[in-house]
Amino acid sequence: MITISETPYEHDISVRRGDSLRLEFLLEDVDYTGYTFKCEVRDRITKRHIMTMTPIFEGYAAGDSTISLSKSATQTDVRAGSYMYDIAAIDELDQDYDIIYGLMTISDDVTLNIPNLLEDDDGGIIVG
Repeated sequence: MITISETPYEHDISVRRGDSLRLEFLLEDVDYTGYTFKCEVRDRITKRHIMTMTPIFEGYAAGDSTISLSKSATQTDVRAGSYMYDIAAIDELDQDYDIIYGLMTISDDVTLNIPNLLEDDDGGIIVG
């Protein structure tokens, strides 16, 4: 869990393409009860939309709010690259406040993208 004492908070994320992602943020001394949340990932240059994630407000306890963010493996199967993201809290007046932002780096998954050089064309293992 990532503890945040001031917002907006900069936090960079790294994930392998096609892998699951789950993050939890503990926001100290703030109550986000009644807010909704959104998170978008965009290309750093063109601002093109890459993916949307839905942050989940896990609750308010002892003066702190907990928010989680997750994506399944199929949902992170996008082109490898470095993107920008933010998580915004939206109040009842529809005003949004960025609370977390940063870069999301999606790296190629090695086992999916590099052929096994020890296999012949029939899928058998080449020995000696």
